[in-house]
Amino acid sequence: MKTILGLTIVSFFVSLSTAASVSIPVRNTWVEICGNQYLLSTDKATWAQAKSNCELFGGYLAQINGVIENNCLLEYGTLRHFWHSGNDRTTEGVYRFADGTMIPWTPRWFISDNNVHYPVGEDYDCLTIIFTEDRNAGTWADRICNEEHVYICEKDGL
Repeated sequence: MKTILGLTIVSFFVSLSTAASVSIPVRNTWVEICGNQYLLSTDKATWAQAKSNCELFGGYLAQINGVIENNCLLEYGTLRHFWHSGNDRTTEGVYRFADGTMIPWTPRWFISDNNVHYPVGEDYDCLTIIFTEDRNAGTWADRICNEEHVYICEKDGL
């Protein structure tokens, strides 16, 4: 780790000090996936930090509008939970995107190895899509918003 002119450099990451404490990785780049532009982060953040990071990158936390988009993303993800903009922060069980619009479809929900069915409920208000190579591939889970996960940004236009 080196500090040069106030920037801390660790491996491939650069961390900038701001009031929002946003960590911006150098190698995050936009890619075209199924006709849309996405950034699949390599850094972990809380849901709110991920939302802010996506805005700094010129986009927004991904809005997965249906099973086709869900499956397209699944082909490009790595084995982990990715934040997207789905949440039920306003009303428990009413799922909306970060911009307040309702999620127009019903995703498949994650089922854990000990048979816990998601969504879990109270205090689990932010959603992830799970990229795995098992029965839970492409499922969604509700998580505690202050957990840190990688995230998916989206932007309009090609």
